Amino acid sequence: MEKSPPPAPHFLFVVSGIQGHINPARRLAARLMASAPAARVTFSTAVSAHRLMFPSLPSPAGEDVDDTGVAYVPHSDGYDDGYKPGAAAFAVYYHYFHGHGEALASCANDPARGAVVRLPGMPLLRSDELPSAVSIVSPEHKHYLLLAMLRDLFEDLDELKPRVLVNTFDALEPDALRAAVAAGGSSERNLRAFASGAVTQAVCSSR
Repeated sequence: MEKSPPPAPHFLFVVSGIQGHINPARRLAARLMASAPAARVTFSTAVSAHRLMFPSLPSPAGEDVDDTGVAYVPHSDGYDDGYKPGAAAFAVYYHYFHGHGEALASCANDPARGAVVRLPGMPLLRSDELPSAVSIVSPEHKHYLLLAMLRDLFEDLDELKPRVLVNTFDALEPDALRAAVAAGGSSERNLRAFASGAVTQAVCSSR
């Protein structure tokens, strides 16, 4: 009896909804699809990122297939409305490491999730609008290393006073961008924040 051919392989990419993870993973998925056209390649990222990649879809959780044949199927990570944009996150972290850490941690860890915090130059922020790292208060926390890395980063920024390119654009979050610039200070001796725009790159070919 003749054996039936084996099913086509199916490759699944599950990618964090962060641009620096999405872009290279998309290029890899496209190259894989080009090198194995009989295969199925599925790319899954968070709904919040998927809706930005495919804004014309009738539903934020709708599926799509790009020109290379890669299928895009989103998954929910519990934050379907999105994460804090670049300038707001930068401003929050800056203030966390410059005198507002206790207030931010208290707000982020409010058990009723009803607390708010006000930072200089920013509107009131609810606990569910804060980056998750500001809720870390113990070195025993499994993600404490992330907080330590952010602290080292801002210490370097304080020392070097560089120009900071923020992954956003003026029309997306003008108030947060102004707050980020104000947080860093405006003199030549302080770090300065600039909107760099959302950086995208076309999916590369198989060559």
